[in-house]
Amino acid sequence: MTDEHFDDPREKALHAVLRGQPVLRAPASLEQRVRAEIARRAERPWWQRSFGEWPVMVRGAFLALSGCAACICIAGTLAVLNGPGAEMAAAFLREAGAWRLLVQSVVESGAQMLARVSPGWWWLAGGIVAASAAGLLGIGATAYRLLWRGR
Repeated sequence: MTDEHFDDPREKALHAVLRGQPVLRAPASLEQRVRAEIARRAERPWWQRSFGEWPVMVRGAFLALSGCAACICIAGTLAVLNGPGAEMAAAFLREAGAWRLLVQSVVESGAQMLARVSPGWWWLAGGIVAASAAGLLGIGATAYRLLWRGR
């Protein structure tokens, strides 16, 4: 690349500095280690490789068996809900109507109480939560540096 293509003089200066750096060579043992790792991975059995590297027939069988397992789970769920579980589900739904009214009244009462709180208290609570989160983040970062970074 020629110097004409740089729009910013800082880019030109950075390019010159980077061009002046010595060429670093990889260690002599690196190529041997890489080739050994490639050979080790190639020797693994097919079931320890990624799914895309499995034989086509095995992938097809796996997908078919997975589909069968999903169908069995769905059929079992429907059997439970249409059998003795149907009576239990109906009883739960009858009881849920009463619980829904109770929850609705509690929520409405809570909303009325919260509406009476002044905005200043909300700001104070938000500040306390933010300060607590920042403190917890700082403690976590400090613990990480002390315990894990030193290794």
